[in-house]
Amino acid sequence: MPEVMSPMSAGTITQGETDWYSVYVSPGTSSLTMDLNWGYIPDSLTLTVLAPDATLGPYYDSSDGTMNGRITLQVTQAGGLTSGTWKFKVYGEQVLGTQSYNFVTY
Repeated sequence: MPEVMSPMSAGTITQGETDWYSVYVSPGTSSLTMDLNWGYIPDSLTLTVLAPDATLGPYYDSSDGTMNGRITLQVTQAGGLTSGTWKFKVYGEQVLGTQSYNFVTY
């Protein structure tokens, strides 16, 4: 089974700022997990996933069922995800000052 893993990225973001990340998804990959963690509930970041064939999101802190300053999502497709470069948009929707975060895909 092919593995997709991006190095954990540590970043900072301000209100209205956008940061971009990408990872190559190999043919035959059936699942991709995204983890955006900023850990400070009063600030609001969003995550939008741009697959080669679709745009997913934006996702918010509550999109994974928990308000905890973290968005953890998994995209699974039995026949395999669309291979190619997947892009990820981290957006500072409501941020007081500067917010640090970590982002990883696996």
